[in-house]
Amino acid sequence: FTLTTRWADRKAEQFFAGGLFSNEHNFRQRNSHFVNLAYKQQLNSRLVFESRIYANHNESNGVAAPIPTSLLIVDGDSDEDEKGIRVLLKATSDTDARWLTGFEFRQPELVDATVKFSGLINQRFLLGSETHRNIRGLFGQYQDSLLKSINYTLGLRIDDYSDFGSHISLRLGLIYQHAEHTFKLLYGEAFRAPTRAEANLLNNPVFTGNPELEPEIAKTVELIWLHQQQEQLWSATLFSTDITEAINETTTTPRTRINEGQETIAGVEIDWQLEWDHHWKLRNAFTHIFDEARK
Repeated sequence: FTLTTRWADRKAEQFFAGGLFSNEHNFRQRNSHFVNLAYKQQLNSRLVFESRIYANHNESNGVAAPIPTSLLIVDGDSDEDEKGIRVLLKATSDTDARWLTGFEFRQPELVDATVKFSGLINQRFLLGSETHRNIRGLFGQYQDSLLKSINYTLGLRIDDYSDFGSHISLRLGLIYQHAEHTFKLLYGEAFRAPTRAEANLLNNPVFTGNPELEPEIAKTVELIWLHQQQEQLWSATLFSTDITEAINETTTTPRTRINEGQETIAGVEIDWQLEWDHHWKLRNAFTHIFDEARK
């Protein structure tokens, strides 16, 4: 068993957000507590069982004066709890093929979300409905060799949100090894449900939620080259990501989020690492975006 705990407290004063808040009366504090209990057991020479349960609590408080007037003070509070469990089974076959399968369950719950207006208005409002959502995930992955120098990966994940439905994501990979060079061709899908702030935010003079939002779905293709040379590692990645039902922020007042069709982002990443000592490493990374188009 492994027990992990974490506590964090962050404070910010006199910050500003262009066009939204001045820095005259602003204050923000965020406090979080996290506890994780993990268990790992070698069932036999080829089978490993892993599991974890966790609990997370976040509290935040913020005070701000919206632009253009400082005669209205906004004081907001939010508390959120999340509990979760994850179970994983990993195995290796006689031919060195590897597979894993697992299940996870998460339940984030909004305990308190209120805002108090002082000055021109003196009233307290709810920022969102104090409810929870259930998130379930089922996933599996298989890795094996086609030839001595060629490996492949097949992966599948099913996500189910109690408030946004289900989605099946696919993952494919083909890896070719030649001397000190490695080439990878990867395809992956990702599913992102709208956050509570994006979908359910209420009574906010700056942002408002949109309960009609649909989840974003991203599909990415990557071509990767790796070259290992003693203490140096070179890599170059060509990538292209298509996002369906992309969630973007409007310029209306109050602002909100909407689905804006499809976005495509493509580019190249180059990475160079040098390890000249056991205690020192130098790394340089460069990214260039070829295209960012909205259809």
